[in-house]
Amino acid sequence: YSKTANIKAIETLREKFGISMHIPGDYYVAVNKENFLWLRREANTLSQGILVYTYPYTDTIAFNPLKIKSVRNQFTRIYVPGPSDSSFMILADKDITPVTRTLSLKNNLAKEMRGLWEVEKDFMGGPFISYTFVDKRNNLVVTLDGYVYAPNANKADLLKQVQAILLSFEFKDSN
Repeated sequence: YSKTANIKAIETLREKFGISMHIPGDYYVAVNKENFLWLRREANTLSQGILVYTYPYTDTIAFNPLKIKSVRNQFTRIYVPGPSDSSFMILADKDITPVTRTLSLKNNLAKEMRGLWEVEKDFMGGPFISYTFVDKRNNLVVTLDGYVYAPNANKADLLKQVQAILLSFEFKDSN
């Protein structure tokens, strides 16, 4: 991924969130709202996406898996539509509970969540991975979320590719 880069997406991410992340050249900005950014890679048989969103940090409930799920679903309901009318992406946890763990991510306490997503009112889904942490400079909760949609394909390597992009993030100085 280091051989190509989408400079415009990288600059957008830096300007909006003060975060640098290596965004490959075949990703594009699908949605750019005040505290939400959706980057997509679309190919013939697969889709990979990165969601970055923030909200004010008030207390450690931000690291509660139910809070992470709730916030993710609020953003995806508004900004990540499915293919049919009134359909949208949500976290799929009716049958399989997402797995979470606490870790240190670039010297920040973070909550990693892995699980499945689906499209409400349609038949799509796949795996996702997310990292939620606090941007102490701006007192914001930040979530970096990556997902894969690849029907009839092994998704492990595709999810690892998205994870590598997410883990390339660094906080950048505003000057």
